[in-house]
Amino acid sequence: MSKLTDALNRLIIFLTGLLATGAGALVVALYFDVPIAQQLVDTMRPHEWGTIPQSPWFLVAVSAVGILALLFGVLGLYMNLKRYHIRRVSSPASTPTGAIDYDLSAIAGAIADSFEALPRVIRAHSVARWDRGARVITITVDAEPQVNLRTLEEHAVTAEQDLHRAIRETLDVVFRFHIAPVERKN
Repeated sequence: MSKLTDALNRLIIFLTGLLATGAGALVVALYFDVPIAQQLVDTMRPHEWGTIPQSPWFLVAVSAVGILALLFGVLGLYMNLKRYHIRRVSSPASTPTGAIDYDLSAIAGAIADSFEALPRVIRAHSVARWDRGARVITITVDAEPQVNLRTLEEHAVTAEQDLHRAIRETLDVVFRFHIAPVERKN
């Protein structure tokens, strides 16, 4: 998710919450006969709302609102479902005489493969992606309940140090260890 998508999602949720809170407060105020709420409803002139569908501009307005809602809905879905995977990255050591590029996904995959070689590790997989403007590698390790956690932790520290030593760029590394539940005997 990008910072823009995150900000837009928060704005939409905030405006929806504000609208729902305002509508709820208006209904409660009308129930308790608060004069300001009654004046607000009177200024909206609800008795004239029945004539709006016969207006010449009604069909155009409804069509325009529908098309805009459809466009914004599709755009919102696209922005939220877009994948932000990182493939090829240029090294800062590149010069005009030669470029040094590396595949961050392949490096993350190699780290995951190194975890799979450890005893009692079922599987490991990796994802290299952009998250809020930062490069993030996430390594997820699924292991048996008898796995030695200290071994996993030491391997994670070593892998992260080796990665930062090799790449020498700002990069966040997240390790997720999923330990299978212990089987209970009845």
